Amino acid sequence: MYSYASYVATLAVLLLSGAIDLGTRRFPHVLFCTLLLTSSISAVLLGGIELLAYNACVSLLLTSVVLVFELLWRRFTGRSGQGMGDIKALFAVGMINPVVAGFCYACAMAALAVAGVALKKEALPLLPFFAAAYALVSMAILFGK
Repeated sequence: MYSYASYVATLAVLLLSGAIDLGTRRFPHVLFCTLLLTSSISAVLLGGIELLAYNACVSLLLTSVVLVFELLWRRFTGRSGQGMGDIKALFAVGMINPVVAGFCYACAMAALAVAGVALKKEALPLLPFFAAAYALVSMAILFGK
Protein backbone atom coordinates (compact mmCIF):
# COMPACT_ATOMS: atom_id res chain seq x y z
CA MET A 1 0.00 0.00 0.00
CA TYR A 2 2.77 2.45 0.90
CA SER A 3 4.61 1.63 -2.30
CA TYR A 4 1.59 2.76 -4.33
CA ALA A 5 1.37 6.01 -2.39
CA SER A 6 5.03 6.78 -3.02
CA TYR A 7 4.62 5.76 -6.66
CA VAL A 8 1.69 8.16 -7.06
CA ALA A 9 3.74 10.89 -5.35
CA THR A 10 6.53 10.27 -7.85
CA LEU A 11 4.08 10.56 -10.74
CA ALA A 12 2.65 13.77 -9.30
CA VAL A 13 6.10 15.35 -8.96
CA LEU A 14 7.04 14.24 -12.48
CA LEU A 15 3.84 15.66 -13.98
CA LEU A 16 4.36 18.92 -12.08
CA SER A 17 7.92 19.06 -13.40
CA GLY A 18 6.64 18.55 -16.93
CA ALA A 19 4.12 21.36 -16.53
CA ILE A 20 6.78 23.73 -15.19
CA ASP A 21 9.19 22.77 -17.98
CA LEU A 22 6.47 23.42 -20.55
CA GLY A 23 6.03 26.97 -19.30
CA THR A 24 9.57 27.94 -18.34
CA ARG A 25 11.85 25.41 -20.07
CA ARG A 26 13.49 24.72 -16.71
CA PHE A 27 13.59 21.76 -14.33
CA PRO A 28 14.13 23.26 -10.85
CA HIS A 29 16.64 21.52 -8.59
CA VAL A 30 14.08 21.33 -5.79
CA LEU A 31 11.77 19.26 -8.00
CA PHE A 32 14.68 17.07 -9.09
CA CYS A 33 15.59 16.35 -5.47
CA THR A 34 11.94 15.65 -4.63
CA LEU A 35 11.59 13.37 -7.65
CA LEU A 36 14.77 11.52 -6.73
CA LEU A 37 13.62 11.11 -3.13
CA THR A 38 10.15 9.82 -4.02
CA SER A 39 11.59 7.49 -6.65
CA SER A 40 14.13 6.11 -4.20
CA ILE A 41 11.48 5.57 -1.55
CA SER A 42 9.30 3.78 -4.11
CA ALA A 43 12.17 1.48 -5.07
CA VAL A 44 12.93 0.64 -1.45
CA LEU A 45 9.27 -0.07 -0.70
CA LEU A 46 8.89 -2.20 -3.83
CA GLY A 47 12.00 -4.34 -3.43
CA GLY A 48 14.24 -3.22 -0.62
CA ILE A 49 17.63 -1.60 -0.58
CA GLU A 50 19.01 -4.21 -3.00
CA LEU A 51 16.55 -3.12 -5.69
CA LEU A 52 17.42 0.52 -5.05
CA ALA A 53 21.14 -0.21 -5.44
CA TYR A 54 20.59 -2.22 -8.62
CA ASN A 55 18.29 0.39 -10.14
CA ALA A 56 20.71 3.17 -9.21
CA CYS A 57 23.55 1.41 -11.05
CA VAL A 58 21.48 0.70 -14.16
CA SER A 59 19.98 4.19 -14.14
CA LEU A 60 23.44 5.72 -13.82
CA LEU A 61 24.65 3.65 -16.77
CA LEU A 62 21.64 4.61 -18.90
CA THR A 63 21.96 8.27 -18.00
CA SER A 64 25.69 8.20 -18.72
CA VAL A 65 25.08 6.85 -22.22
CA VAL A 66 22.52 9.58 -22.92
CA LEU A 67 24.84 12.22 -21.46
CA VAL A 68 27.82 11.11 -23.56
CA PHE A 69 25.65 11.15 -26.68
CA GLU A 70 24.44 14.66 -25.82
CA LEU A 71 27.96 15.95 -25.20
CA LEU A 72 29.17 14.47 -28.49
CA TRP A 73 26.18 16.02 -30.24
CA ARG A 74 27.03 19.45 -28.84
CA ARG A 75 30.70 19.03 -29.73
CA PHE A 76 30.20 18.02 -33.35
CA THR A 77 27.13 20.05 -34.30
CA GLY A 78 27.71 23.13 -32.18
CA ARG A 79 24.04 23.12 -31.16
CA SER A 80 22.35 22.02 -27.99
CA GLY A 81 20.02 19.06 -28.04
CA GLN A 82 18.56 17.58 -24.89
CA GLY A 83 18.58 19.64 -21.76
CA MET A 84 20.45 18.51 -18.69
CA GLY A 85 17.18 18.69 -16.76
CA ASP A 86 15.72 16.04 -19.05
CA ILE A 87 18.70 13.80 -18.38
CA LYS A 88 18.40 14.39 -14.62
CA ALA A 89 14.73 13.44 -14.80
CA LEU A 90 15.65 10.23 -16.62
CA PHE A 91 18.05 9.33 -13.81
CA ALA A 92 15.55 10.11 -11.06
CA VAL A 93 12.71 8.15 -12.66
CA GLY A 94 15.09 5.32 -13.45
CA MET A 95 15.50 4.73 -9.74
CA ILE A 96 12.12 2.96 -9.74
CA ASN A 97 12.50 0.97 -12.96
CA PRO A 98 15.29 1.93 -15.37
CA VAL A 99 13.95 -0.22 -18.22
CA VAL A 100 10.55 1.46 -18.14
CA ALA A 101 12.20 4.87 -17.76
CA GLY A 102 14.42 4.24 -20.80
CA PHE A 103 11.45 3.03 -22.84
CA CYS A 104 9.38 6.08 -21.89
CA TYR A 105 12.31 8.38 -22.66
CA ALA A 106 12.61 6.86 -26.13
CA CYS A 107 8.85 7.20 -26.68
CA ALA A 108 9.02 10.81 -25.50
CA MET A 109 11.85 11.53 -27.95
CA ALA A 110 9.78 10.07 -30.79
CA ALA A 111 6.69 12.06 -29.76
CA LEU A 112 8.82 15.19 -29.49
CA ALA A 113 10.14 14.66 -33.01
CA VAL A 114 6.63 14.22 -34.40
CA ALA A 115 5.38 17.30 -32.53
CA GLY A 116 8.36 19.33 -33.73
CA VAL A 117 7.68 18.44 -37.35
CA ALA A 118 3.94 19.02 -36.98
CA LEU A 119 4.40 22.40 -35.28
CA LYS A 120 7.39 23.33 -37.46
CA LYS A 121 9.48 24.15 -34.39
CA GLU A 122 13.12 23.28 -33.97
CA ALA A 123 13.10 23.18 -30.17
CA LEU A 124 10.45 21.95 -27.76
CA PRO A 125 10.74 20.87 -24.11
CA LEU A 126 11.15 17.11 -23.67
CA LEU A 127 10.10 16.76 -20.04
CA PRO A 128 6.33 17.17 -20.66
CA PHE A 129 6.47 14.35 -23.21
CA PHE A 130 8.52 12.18 -20.84
CA ALA A 131 6.15 12.85 -17.94
CA ALA A 132 3.11 11.99 -20.05
CA ALA A 133 4.70 8.82 -21.43
CA TYR A 134 5.77 7.66 -17.99
CA ALA A 135 2.34 8.40 -16.52
CA LEU A 136 0.61 6.40 -19.27
CA VAL A 137 2.94 3.43 -18.97
CA SER A 138 2.77 3.52 -15.16
CA MET A 139 -1.02 3.52 -15.19
CA ALA A 140 -0.99 0.61 -17.63
CA ILE A 141 1.37 -1.30 -15.33
CA LEU A 142 -0.51 -0.46 -12.12
CA PHE A 143 -4.02 -1.09 -13.40
CA GLY A 144 -3.19 -3.78 -15.94
CA LYS A 145 -2.64 -6.44 -13.30
